[in-house]
Amino acid sequence: MSRLKFVTSLLLMFLCFWSSSLAIRTNGYIINEKSDTIFGIIQLSQLEQTSGAVKINSFEQESLYSRVLFRKKEAIHFEIFYPKDILGFGFTYKTEKFLFKRFEVSHNSLFKNESSRFQFLGLTYKGTIELYRYLNFYDNPHVNRDHIKYETYSDYYLFTPSKGLIKVEPTDKIKTVRDLLRLFDFDEKFLKEVSDNISFKDIKKVLKLYDMWLKAN
Repeated sequence: MSRLKFVTSLLLMFLCFWSSSLAIRTNGYIINEKSDTIFGIIQLSQLEQTSGAVKINSFEQESLYSRVLFRKKEAIHFEIFYPKDILGFGFTYKTEKFLFKRFEVSHNSLFKNESSRFQFLGLTYKGTIELYRYLNFYDNPHVNRDHIKYETYSDYYLFTPSKGLIKVEPTDKIKTVRDLLRLFDFDEKFLKEVSDNISFKDIKKVLKLYDMWLKAN
């Protein structure tokens, strides 16, 4: 073996060991295409995709919106599952429960076959309506190359089985948060209390207030 091949092999072994050492393994499950829940172990990374920084006492979430590493309890090796493969997955980390479900999400595209695709969305609130999040990251050309090059932003979606999935954003038909909530048949008495000026970014707060209002009325 040449010196170059030897050094390359050592480097690859080190990278594999270093990558696995920055992983958290926790009990979890996946839901397959037949809606069967399969329990096992989910591997979470502590290495930030956007900055390369190591998260201490936590894990990076960006990758979970596109793939998940899972193995059955009796299995040895982890498998990578994408939105096209499973209906969703879940796990518990430090008593907090995380749930990701697959949805077909529409996108603006010049190509018809790219107008929608499957994505994992993370559940952030469950009440009368479910609120899901998708975490995006993009290349910011205005950031110094020696520093963090990528930035993240979140898209939010409301969902009920009867109404389907609707993105939380202003459109030609949805001018205000009140307009958005009417699509989900919110009580008009409550909607009268919602200001036209409330931001779409405050949707989680509004959903919590609505559930509290329903209990009181």
